[in-house]
Amino acid sequence: MHVVARLAKVSASIVALLCAFGCASGPGSIQPPTDTGAMLYGSLELPAEVRDQIQWLIVYKLGEVYAPPFKSPIKARVFPNGDFYMENVSPGRYFVHDAVANFEAFYLYPPSMADAKEVALTHAVDVAPGSVTYLGRYRIHQWKPGLQSKMSPQVGSVRFLSNPPGTGPTPLPNFMNHQSALAPGAGMFSLEFTRPRKDEQRVLRAVLGEVKGTGWDTRVEKRLAALR
Repeated sequence: MHVVARLAKVSASIVALLCAFGCASGPGSIQPPTDTGAMLYGSLELPAEVRDQIQWLIVYKLGEVYAPPFKSPIKARVFPNGDFYMENVSPGRYFVHDAVANFEAFYLYPPSMADAKEVALTHAVDVAPGSVTYLGRYRIHQWKPGLQSKMSPQVGSVRFLSNPPGTGPTPLPNFMNHQSALAPGAGMFSLEFTRPRKDEQRVLRAVLGEVKGTGWDTRVEKRLAALR
């Protein structure tokens, strides 16, 4: 019994280690497809300073008003390399709103409300009922960390952040193209948004490895066949 228990423990450790390098983190177990539920997916390339340190990625549905905890946006399932997906989303138009890596929050739009709306409309992709839909590839580059980042030192894996006691770590804001007048300490970056077929195929193959036996594998395989 002791040997069996030891082997089980070793096996669990190996699975955890492999998942640290290849599995997607996300909200709970993968649910089988519903009649109208769709899958969305895509990829995010982060700057070298925070690459492979992604903590979460948030997807918004165009026109929805979110007021957590009553109504929250989608927290996607994310692989360590930035590939992401989420199953059983309702039909509509979706876009990536923000991602956090090493407690740096990258908001994929400018700080101006008018400009942010225009970017959201440009990046939004229609997700049809029961579909498997590629949102695209988001590449964040030319990142200039803000003053808040420079005042938030790191020792090993521990990031020191200034926040009120008991509130937990607060991600440091970074905006697309411009600095924010409302958050003068925020950083800025450039964003490249594309939808290359090869990237879609690559992401889908990674997703397929996770959804085997859930019912989604049939839909993913069908989409991969259509991309050949």
